[in-house]
Amino acid sequence: MSPVVFKEKYCLAGSEKEYLIDGTDGACIFLQENHCQIYLVRPLQCRTFPFWPENLKSSFRWKQLKSYCPGIDEGPLHPGEWIEDLMQAQKQEDQ
Repeated sequence: MSPVVFKEKYCLAGSEKEYLIDGTDGACIFLQENHCQIYLVRPLQCRTFPFWPENLKSSFRWKQLKSYCPGIDEGPLHPGEWIEDLMQAQKQEDQ
């Protein structure tokens, strides 16, 4: 599938930044049985989750996110520099 067709079919139309559409249950349409079906080619929004600026603003938001995302705080610890690099990549994509 070409990138253009993928964007037309699976990304929000008309948004400045490309975001994957959600399924009817609010979860990612590519998440099936707790496994990403496009993991090797997942977009930046997925590669950087949960380290999004809005999730890192406060410990309250992190705890709130953890309440419905079973993977939060379960994987390896990441150095702050690594998280900063992810956030920098997100800012560059936004420009």
